[in-house]
Amino acid sequence: MVLGQDREMVEQFDALQDAVATAVSGDILPLMEMILKVQSKEGVMVPFVLNRAQKLIWDNRSPADINVKAAQMGISTMEIASMFTECMVQSGLECIIVAQREESVTELFQMINTFIAAMPEYMRPALDKETEHTIIFDHSVEQPGLTSRITTGTINSRSVGRGRPRHRALFTEVAFYPTDAQVTMAGIIARMPRGISRVVLESTADGQAGYFYELWQMATAGGK
Repeated sequence: MVLGQDREMVEQFDALQDAVATAVSGDILPLMEMILKVQSKEGVMVPFVLNRAQKLIWDNRSPADINVKAAQMGISTMEIASMFTECMVQSGLECIIVAQREESVTELFQMINTFIAAMPEYMRPALDKETEHTIIFDHSVEQPGLTSRITTGTINSRSVGRGRPRHRALFTEVAFYPTDAQVTMAGIIARMPRGISRVVLESTADGQAGYFYELWQMATAGGK
């Protein structure tokens, strides 16, 4: 029995190593689905596997996406899982998640903590620091001082997005942002390095008016 368990552990470790190598080369999905768990609607932890809606969006991702979603489809979860997995395998990655309200920020950040807590200890990323709104991944094994990080904040915060340029940005529930949020969003997006960054604007619908609706209309019409 012990030999069988040892063999299974070796096979799992080999599969993990293969998934990590694949992720480093750019395809993070196998690793993401292998290591992450989420809480189901029944309240139990289950492996994170893309559902039909998530898979449709995943297969059509681009450097700049705008997604209109139904509630409880897991689109934000997918994007945060993607950021988390990339930060595990890639150094120097700066990510930001911008939500409508402070309560939403707390919930989204808790998702990251859930990912870590549900992992077997040998899979958990080395962390340099964790604060109320930021988690820093330690990549000093590659070179002292190297990190990646995920920062969260509300669109109403005067300091959100300030400082270093971001490589990944997720703006959630954009249709419900205040009217002056366009300036904050534009400032973050304008400082994202071209060619290596990705930005996602997602929201449930809030009528046929407003900034998010106009962006959606432009995107579906092929506008810039």
